[in-house]
Parts: sequence; structure tokens; C-alpha cells
Amino acid sequence: MKIPTKVIIILLFCSLFILSFNFCVAASNIPLKKYLSDKNIEEPENLIFLLQRCSAIYTFASAVLLEKDVTNSKKFIDIASDLLFKSTELLVIEFNYKFENAEKRSFERRKEFFEIYVEDGKKNWAENNSYIKGSYISEDFDY
Repeated sequence: MKIPTKVIIILLFCSLFILSFNFCVAASNIPLKKYLSDKNIEEPENLIFLLQRCSAIYTFASAVLLEKDVTNSKKFIDIASDLLFKSTELLVIEFNYKFENAEKRSFERRKEFFEIYVEDGKKNWAENNSYIKGSYISEDFDY
């Protein structure tokens, strides 16, 4: 039985998409500065990655501060929202996404990065009683 060429192409495309997606998520566990050191920040895909990840770090910081400092927590979530909107705009402008699809994609990516920050922040808390200080998370904030 011969597999149609279209099926092979679709399977290949899906495999490459999944592999590239997994690489980006895995790369989020290293400091932004290190991740972006060999990349051109002016390329849209790198800028979108940076905006989404920075949105996630500000969302994480907002969550950490929520009970102790509501004012700064709100400021951080506002910044996170602005960054996420910019990544959505770039997806529309540079990659011709429909706005709704770009917004959904940006939100999903931020959620993934945020969940990694939460997991790593909890590990950092167990080691040194800080969610951020003494980890790559603080380096990301400085970036």
C-alpha cells in the first residue's frame, strides 16, 4: 500500500512543528540573556519569544507580590498585558495571523512560560526562601 505524498508532507510538517515547539519551551529554562545571546533580537520570531517570556515573568512577579504589595502587583500585570499585546501584534503583522489566533497563541505561550516560572520559583523557594532571587528568574528580570 502506497502512502499518498500529501499525507507524508502533512506528517512531516506536523512533526517539525511539534519539535520546534518543544525546543522553545525547553529553552525557557535557561536565562533569557543566554538564550538570546546567539540570536538576532530584531528577527520577529525572537522578538515574539522575548515578549511572551517577559510577559510571563511579569505575570509571575505579579502573582508573587499579590498578597503583600497589591499596587506593584497590578503594575506588573499591566506591563505583562502590554507585552503580550505587542507579541500578538507582531504575530499579526509579521506572520499574517488573524488577530484572534494570534491572541490565543500568545496567551498559550505565556501560560506555558508562566507555569515553568512557577515550578522553578517553588524549587528556588525550597532552596533559599525566595521565588526569584538567586535563580535564572532574577536574571530574566534584569534582562
